[in-house]
Amino acid sequence: MADVWARVAELDEATQQSLAGVLETRGADAQQRAMRAVFLADIRFPPRAQVLEVGCGTGVLTRLLAEQENVASVVGTDLAPSLVAHAREAATGISNVSFRVADARELPFEDESFDAVVMDSVLVHVPGPERAVAEALRVLRPMGVFAAFEGDYATTTVALGDHDPLQRCVDTMMANSVTDRWLVRRLAAMLTNQGLRSSPSGAMVSLTWARTVT
Repeated sequence: MADVWARVAELDEATQQSLAGVLETRGADAQQRAMRAVFLADIRFPPRAQVLEVGCGTGVLTRLLAEQENVASVVGTDLAPSLVAHAREAATGISNVSFRVADARELPFEDESFDAVVMDSVLVHVPGPERAVAEALRVLRPMGVFAAFEGDYATTTVALGDHDPLQRCVDTMMANSVTDRWLVRRLAAMLTNQGLRSSPSGAMVSLTWARTVT
């Protein structure tokens, strides 16, 4: 089975609408909101920051980014036109937010266009995440900030012992939910290899990295 989030745009209309509802419901969950607040608190936006959110879904985080101190504007992108349409509707009345349909691995922006690039639960769904990180670095200005929030899905288990048949159900669910459940284990090295350096404020469940001057 393939990661449903990596192929949202290929699914039937009813399924796309259902997945959009899942994103908004998850975004309203108290625990999710608390984790997102911790993630945002770790990001140090420069004054009048131009921010890009890659893989914005229905714009749950995009709308919050628009409210952050020092943020002048936010552009949200997603591969699925249906999710971008939901995001635009949900952000009606927010003047410093815009949305575009775009692949994380081929962003339609000029080099060094943004002060910060943010991804929330995106890289685990991208085939070839190295390309997405490279694109984030390309559009990031010198001393810009890259911030990613990802789950360590390799730890997902319900097993009570070896060969527990219930674990097979979890493994099947993971195969249908993420493209690379081991992504977080490689992410720090991936970012370093792309020329980013770690920020002291990074948390275990999120990564906040800064681009060095080149």
